[in-house]
Amino acid sequence: MTALDSLAPARLMTLGDAYEGRKNCLNALRLVLAGMVLLAHAADIAGFSRIEVASTELGTIALYGFFGISGFLITKSAMTSSAGRYLWHRFLRIFPGFWFCLIVTAFVIAPLSWLFHPPACSSLACVLNTHNGSLGYVTHNSLLLIHQSSILGTPRHVAYFLIWNGSLWSLSYEFLCYLAVLAFAFAGFLQRRRTVVVFAALLQMAIIVITVNPSIDVHFTIFHFWYLLNFMKFLMMFLAGTLLYLYRDRVPNSALLALGSTVCFIAMLFLPTFGWQPAFTFDYPALAAPLLAYPLLWCGARFSSIRLGAKNDFSYGVYIFGFPVEQLLAVTHVQRIGEFGFIITSFVLTLALASVSWFVIEKNALRLRAVSRPIVWPVLRRPAELPSRTRS
Repeated sequence: MTALDSLAPARLMTLGDAYEGRKNCLNALRLVLAGMVLLAHAADIAGFSRIEVASTELGTIALYGFFGISGFLITKSAMTSSAGRYLWHRFLRIFPGFWFCLIVTAFVIAPLSWLFHPPACSSLACVLNTHNGSLGYVTHNSLLLIHQSSILGTPRHVAYFLIWNGSLWSLSYEFLCYLAVLAFAFAGFLQRRRTVVVFAALLQMAIIVITVNPSIDVHFTIFHFWYLLNFMKFLMMFLAGTLLYLYRDRVPNSALLALGSTVCFIAMLFLPTFGWQPAFTFDYPALAAPLLAYPLLWCGARFSSIRLGAKNDFSYGVYIFGFPVEQLLAVTHVQRIGEFGFIITSFVLTLALASVSWFVIEKNALRLRAVSRPIVWPVLRRPAELPSRTRS
């Protein structure tokens, strides 16, 4: 080392440096976010005080956080896997647990509620009815789009009338984001990261235009484009994680930057509207949501010694089972024991079901990731075969 080398400034640690290897606490963070969703739903379902930050539900903030973390992780998968294997892994992570949740809700949770509020028909023929029975609930919702929310006219006498699971609606958006990243990989955009920057900037500009012109949102909703608007919102959050992965070699791993992003996000939640009413689909939290991705990823690396969820990831199960468990508790009037008792009971039962889902279904399904050549492999080009050099 020369004298000049010793005077050179030390290289700053980047986000990529912080995520070298597999040691992080992102699974623990996702479990916390799932718990936040469960907590927010518990307040609404049981009729307690809503948990909000500047009129923004705690569950909404947690959902944005989920998409930011997923964008970071899924982009890595898309750049290091063949297209077929990527789709296979995404399928195994989403669908087996999702189908298990549908079956348990339809054939266990809903029938238990009928002991307190029986439906007009609860015979085996009604349960197996493919129109609005338990079997129909499973078959109609099996492809992530929720077409049947109730089962034989239940649940009733609850705040969320005729809805057994109000958490599942976001899973179709999650999977669409997976497909969007795969499309970017096929087009070579992930290797040309400036293209992704331009796309994300245009998308954010479109969201801003719709936000400040509520009439556009109204027209889109009238013409049934509400699903598209929601997808735009979640894709923008997902792309925040994607860009952080693509620029991980340049983004510093900085506590100050994480704090600044968090402060800016919270500040935007409290911005006054001066009488202006933002669009129904988009609002200040939606505009600020991408700012959440960096603080969460910084925490994931900074607190990597927290090993909760490192081997057994219950976060997905907590997210998808929390709502039906709380609906069942509401039907059985468990909220009468008080807010604290209802929340604790919800957490315990949900975690129990999430554990069963993980150990019996999800973990075993994920072992199939090593299947060498599912039949879809040959027809899909490998994104990894595109030029590996990342161009900025």
